[in-house]
Amino acid sequence: MKLSDLTSCKSIAIWGLGRDGKQTFREIKDLAPTAKIITFDENVIPEDDEFASNFYSFTKALTKLRNHQIDCLIRSPGVSIYRQEMMELRKVGIPIHTSLDLWLSTFREQTFPIVVTGTKGKSTTSSLIYHIFRSMETDAILIGNIGIPMLSCNKPPAHTIIEASSYQIADLTIGPAVGVVLNLFQEHIDWHKTKENYFLDKLRLLDLPSIQMKVACFSNKELRSRLQHRSDIVWYDQQDSGFWADQNSIMFAQDKLLSLKDFQLRGRHNLSNICAALTVAYAKLDADPKKLAETLMSFTPLDHRLQTVFNWRGIQFINDSISTTTDSSLAAVRAFRPSPIILILGGKDRGLQFDAFLKLLDNEKVRHIIFTGDSGNRVFQEIQFKNYHFDTSYSADLQSAVSKAISVAEAGDVVLLSPASPSYGEFSDFEERGRFFTEIVSKLCIF
Repeated sequence: MKLSDLTSCKSIAIWGLGRDGKQTFREIKDLAPTAKIITFDENVIPEDDEFASNFYSFTKALTKLRNHQIDCLIRSPGVSIYRQEMMELRKVGIPIHTSLDLWLSTFREQTFPIVVTGTKGKSTTSSLIYHIFRSMETDAILIGNIGIPMLSCNKPPAHTIIEASSYQIADLTIGPAVGVVLNLFQEHIDWHKTKENYFLDKLRLLDLPSIQMKVACFSNKELRSRLQHRSDIVWYDQQDSGFWADQNSIMFAQDKLLSLKDFQLRGRHNLSNICAALTVAYAKLDADPKKLAETLMSFTPLDHRLQTVFNWRGIQFINDSISTTTDSSLAAVRAFRPSPIILILGGKDRGLQFDAFLKLLDNEKVRHIIFTGDSGNRVFQEIQFKNYHFDTSYSADLQSAVSKAISVAEAGDVVLLSPASPSYGEFSDFEERGRFFTEIVSKLCIF
C-alpha cells in the first residue's frame, strides 16, 4: 500500500503510541484528512488531547478490527507480529502495514534507499554512511529511528539512509536498493518468540523484492554460517578482501587506509561498522577508498554509544546506555583496554543467562560490577557463591548505582554504564536512561 492509497480509507487504526505511533498519527492525519483515525495501546493511556480524543480501549479497537469496521491497521514496531491478536487479524484479512513499509512502497522508485539492520551498530553505521555521502557532496538524508521521522520525509533526495530494526523488517513487503546486515546475536526473544525467528526476520531484508545489493559482515560467525554459500552477498570485514579491519586499522585489500587512533569512535566493533559504511559508499560513489575513509576522521560518536560524558579526578564516565545485549556490553568493556572498569549492569529482566558473559568479563580488566534493575538483582543473587576476580554489589536504581561507582572508582578507572539490558521499568527508553546517567554524574562529581 502506498501513502496515497490511505486517502480512500474511511477509517484507519494505529496500534501503539510510542514515538513511531505518535508521529505516524500526525502524518496520517494530514495525508488522509477525511479518514477516521483511531489509536489504541494496551500499555499507554494518552494524556495529551491530540491523542486522547482519538484513543480507543484495547478491547474496543480489536473488536472493531475483527468486525471489519476499520479499513487498515498500521502497527507500531513494538507490536509483535507473533502476538495472537495480530495473527488473528491477518487471518481475517485486515490489511496491516508499518510506517517503513508504507514509505518504501511510496518512494522506492524516487530515491536510492539504503536500509541498515543488525543486532548492534545500526545507528552508528547508518550515521557513518550518511556522513560519508554528505562529506563527498552527495545528496542524502537520514530518516527513521534516527534522523527525521519516516513519514515526514515526503520529498526524499537522491539517497536515503534508513536504520531498521527486526521489528520493522519482520513483515516488510518491499526491499530497498541496498540492504546491510551488520551482525546477528541473540536478542528480542520476547518479541520474536524464538532465536531462530529473530535471525530469520533480520535476514528477510536480503531477500525482499527490488533489492539490488546485499551486504553482510564476514567476521560475524552467525552471518557467515548462514550466508557463506550464497554468491549474491557483498562481504565486508573479510581479511585481504574489500574493506576489512585488523585490531588497529582500516584496510582495503592489502592497503592500510587509517588507524583506529585516527577516528573518534572507540572499539574493534566500530572498525567493523566503518567497513560496512565504506563498502556501501564505495559501491555507490566509486571514489578512492582512502579519500572515503578520510571523511570519517571528522565523524562524532552518537549520544549514548560509548559517549564520554565526564572526566573527574582522573576517572572517565562513559554513557553506553544503547547496549542492551551482553555482546555489545562486552565490546564496550574491551573498547577501553587496558583501563580498569567499574561496570554498571542491569535493567529490565528478559530472563537471559549472563553466565558466559560474566566468565568473559572475568578475563577482562573489570574491577567492580554494580548490578541494578530487575535483571541485575537476579544475576547478583545467582552469583553470590561464585568466585570472580571482580567485586560485585547491588544498587536498587541507577542513581544509587552511580553513587556507588563514584565511591569505589580511583584515578585511571573507567565508570561504564553498559547495562546489557533494556531500560523499560525505571526509564522509558535507553535515551532517557543515558540522559539521567549524564545528569547524575555531573551532579555527584563535585570538586
